[in-house]
Amino acid sequence: MNKAGHAIDGSTLSSRIEMTLFRLAIAVVAAGVFVATACAPEPRSALCDNDGFCEKLGEHFHYCLESRCVECVGDASCGSGHACVDGACSR
Repeated sequence: MNKAGHAIDGSTLSSRIEMTLFRLAIAVVAAGVFVATACAPEPRSALCDNDGFCEKLGEHFHYCLESRCVECVGDASCGSGHACVDGACSR
């Protein structure tokens, strides 16, 4: 019986359980996608031991500085009119 005192037939109960399980599955998949994308390492935070490793991660990360992939190691790495700030070229 439900809260109102009415009998619940088997098909209604089964339908409710299926809908609840479906919603739970959607929530689990959504949470998994969120966690997977939130934890994906950026090249800047990727550990490295040489410049070649960083170059393979992306076109903007050419240098391995203090075991981290960075875009630049000095202003000259960024080109004319740009500055290297904490391993990234400011534009």
